[in-house]
Order: sequence, then structure tokens, then C-alpha cells
Amino acid sequence: MKTTYNIMLRNRLLYYWFLFLFLSSCREGYTPPWGDQIAGNTYCQNLLHYTEDFHDEYWFKDEADVQNNVATDPNKHRTADLLDISEDPKESRVYQKVDSVPSGTFVFSVHLRSTPGTKGSFAIGVEFRGQKRIWNKEVVELSDDAWTRASVKIEVPAEGEIVVFPAYALIKGSSLNKVYAWGAQLERITSSDENAGAYCGNEVLLGSTSSEYTFIR
Repeated sequence: MKTTYNIMLRNRLLYYWFLFLFLSSCREGYTPPWGDQIAGNTYCQNLLHYTEDFHDEYWFKDEADVQNNVATDPNKHRTADLLDISEDPKESRVYQKVDSVPSGTFVFSVHLRSTPGTKGSFAIGVEFRGQKRIWNKEVVELSDDAWTRASVKIEVPAEGEIVVFPAYALIKGSSLNKVYAWGAQLERITSSDENAGAYCGNEVLLGSTSSEYTFIR
């Protein structure tokens, strides 16, 4: 009898805990207590800020231009940005820094699509800056009629800084210098065999005509 009571009590506590998390997640700017987010029924993680707004100051732009909310994203909302790195073949880049990441394996991903009437290759990159610098890149083929989720992994040997590059003209392998981008994500994975998980928007627009941001999309 005591065992049955304990099980019922545990289940009830779990029910109220998840109810609390669900109601709390409806608040603006809510950060879940474990640092991850909830996408549908799937727990996920995104270490980046303003993941659909490359025009925001969290994203550094060196000799690059970003046009905000100029194309429809994979969900048919007008929140995708144009990344233009055509100005300088060596310096043009868009990037974001994440400080003090622990050791482990990380994967950076971003949704990309070529501009109307174009198709070709495009490269993204990720760099670790710690006691030593580690660099990796991935080249993907893009078309103007479908979104492609590009991803690149990196092994982090110790605590340090990760820099993600959704657009960098210096990376070899790109034939395009203007692309639409949406939904960037950096997450820690358990092994190098694991792929990017479910996308969770971080500090994203509630709607294409809204100026309000929310932590969970």
C-alpha cells in the first residue's frame, strides 16, 4: 500500500511540475531552468541569440549586409533574412560568439536557400577559440525552390569560445555570395555520430508584423 501511495504521489508531483513548466513557457522571455527549450514535445537546446534575426547586434557583420525579414521562412512566415557577403572576398562575414562553452561535441546548423534564379554551393563554418584554435566547415548545395538545413560539427577539447559563421566569404567552396538564412542553432551533442536536433527559436519574433520577442517559438 505504501509503495502504491508513493507512486501516485510521485506521478502527481510530476504532473504539476510539467504543468508549471508549460504555463511558464508562455511568458515573454522565459528561460527554462535546465537551459534547454521545448519545441513541440521535444526538448532541445540553442546556445545562440536572436536565431532568426541576423540583423540584430548579437550577429557581427564585417563588410557584410543583412536585409531583415525579406523572404518567407520554412514555416511560410516572412522572417527569413538575406545575407550578402559580396563586398569583400576575404573579409565579408556574419558571425556570433558564444563564450565559455565546456568541452564536448557541438553542432552548428542554419537553414539556407539561394536567391531567386540562382543555385550553387555555400559554406558555413564554426571555430573554437581556447588554448588552441580549431576550425571546421561544411559546404552544401542550395537551390531557390527549397530550404536546406546546413550543419557543421566541432570537437571542443576544453572550455573556451565558439564562433559560428552562417556566412563567410573566405571559406573555400562557395559559389554563392547572397543567400536567404533562417533558424540558426548551436547545441551540444553527446557524440560525433549525432546530428542536429529539433530547431528551437531563441528570442524570435512572435509574428512578421510584431516587434515583440519571445524565448520559445
